Amino acid sequence: MTDFDSVNRLLYESLNELRGKLIEKDYINAKVNIDVGEPGLALETICSQLYEYNIHIPKRIYDLLARAGQMMNMSEDLWKMLLPIVDRT
Repeated sequence: MTDFDSVNRLLYESLNELRGKLIEKDYINAKVNIDVGEPGLALETICSQLYEYNIHIPKRIYDLLARAGQMMNMSEDLWKMLLPIVDRT
């Protein structure tokens, strides 16, 4: 059984750090999806937009997104596509 409170915390923490990096409408869409009980859709939005716009992220954010996805039993392809844009420093 998925612990959605923990998943939501991970996603909110990620979003807070991505504010100003993600396009505002994508940030809002992801936040609304979490708020209405669609954390999987929020994760898909975050990952796809980071990838599409080649937005580099710290490894810590990648780890938060990956953990949220794992907790929801989502395909790891969703966050693994972000590996080329993860800053290793």
